[in-house]
Amino acid sequence: MSRLASRSRTCGCDRVAATARDVKTLGPLVQRYGDRVAGVLLTGYLDDGVAGLQEIQRNCGLSIVQDPNEATYPEMPRNALLAFQPDHCLPLEQIERLLAHLPNSAFGGRTMKVKKRAAKSSRSRDRIAVEPTAGPLAALACPECHGPLWQIPEGKLTRYQCLVGHRYSLVSLVAAHSEELESALWIALRVLEERIALQRRLASEVGTTREILVESGSQGRTEHYFPVAVSGGTPGKVRRLTISAHDGARLIAI
Repeated sequence: MSRLASRSRTCGCDRVAATARDVKTLGPLVQRYGDRVAGVLLTGYLDDGVAGLQEIQRNCGLSIVQDPNEATYPEMPRNALLAFQPDHCLPLEQIERLLAHLPNSAFGGRTMKVKKRAAKSSRSRDRIAVEPTAGPLAALACPECHGPLWQIPEGKLTRYQCLVGHRYSLVSLVAAHSEELESALWIALRVLEERIALQRRLASEVGTTREILVESGSQGRTEHYFPVAVSGGTPGKVRRLTISAHDGARLIAI
């Protein structure tokens, strides 16, 4: 995952701490603090920290990536190095020394003024859903809110963003859809098992005599709230009838 350097008041420097998966969270942070933000991307899977670290660098902050050769799970550091050139790629021990040195330095001796400050976001605080304008519709649905996704190129990366700001790289979008598919299959299995249980409950009612509240000329319900097909009756009145069968969705009384 990606982590930001912790807040420090040493020598009047105000460092910011946060943990985030996407640019939606990091955007307001880096736009406000700019070159006072340092992002550290450590060992991990996929590439969900890459876009956030790149956003920090675009806003004049310091980007640090753990050396993938020493990372327990090198996939995320490698994906970061493939996407852009970070300011530092270091082993953990050197990252620790660099972070300890930051409050007394211009981010490890690097001159920040050589970077052009990124433009502020045009997203209005008064609007939740804003259509992205930097790319075409992707004909895909957001795994989180199920709204449409836009395909937005960002250097070597392609980002997918919905109306409300959920953002994914291609790799993280594939992973999110896999999770959504697994969740849908578990829901289908649960519904099928509950359907079996309900059918058994309906079957257990056959042959019994129940008080049925007539809701219309042909529909009613038992005291257990099972729907019942009835033959005639006054709506709002209770009839005592024998359950003769069930059709899979409701009981049938005569």
